[in-house]
Amino acid sequence: MRPGSRPRVKPPIQDILRRGDEVLVQVIKEGIGNKGPTLSTYISIPGRYLVLMPALGRVGVSRKIEDEDDRRRLRDILLDLNPPKGLGFIIRTAGAGRTKRELSRDLAYLLRLWKVIVRRVKKCRAPVDIYEESDMIIRTIRDIFSSEVDVIHVDEERAFERAKEFLQMVMPRHVGRLQLYQGKEPLFNKYKLEDEISMIHQREVPLKKGGSIVIDQTEALVAIDVNSGNFRSNGSAEDSAFQINQLAAKEIARQ
Repeated sequence: MRPGSRPRVKPPIQDILRRGDEVLVQVIKEGIGNKGPTLSTYISIPGRYLVLMPALGRVGVSRKIEDEDDRRRLRDILLDLNPPKGLGFIIRTAGAGRTKRELSRDLAYLLRLWKVIVRRVKKCRAPVDIYEESDMIIRTIRDIFSSEVDVIHVDEERAFERAKEFLQMVMPRHVGRLQLYQGKEPLFNKYKLEDEISMIHQREVPLKKGGSIVIDQTEALVAIDVNSGNFRSNGSAEDSAFQINQLAAKEIARQ
């Protein structure tokens, strides 16, 4: 509380709501044991780079973005995009360094989603689940999918229908890129994803052209040793060392 300011008076909830009133709330913490879930009327809907907060009524930038020049640039971009009055938007940490086009795309997505939510609120009678975001598939599409992605393969029919419903709601032009995989070979095996996943926890990771990296984690740091192994090049020893380090740098970034 600021010096000299009056304490904020919070009236009892029974003075605000009556039995039978309808109110839009968001679950911010699941219930545990006999304790019910924690609800809030301050709705927040995350996008890839923005968070829509209808009750906020203004734009802002995450405090975790510390670069003042980038903060001003992002705020100016968001104001220039002219979001609807009465709706609030916060630029997430992931929005640091993003372009106007990227922020504009995310803003359009959140506005389409909010329109769908408003329509459902008007159409449905309480109590009803208006919007749910806990699905990993939905979050993956929201955070990773872009126009550069040619196709999305889903190998389970119910998951495919959920993904299709989400795309129809927020990115209807790209629904055709979603495909139900019906091949006999498991999808992860076909694209060798199981092999990639199994290597995530390996201490030693082989490099494509020979050699390997060895990853050791301690309390203070992560040490990575580059082993040339059977890697050979036509150049000098210095050239070989440079090339193996280039390969190692790419693999370290993947890991």
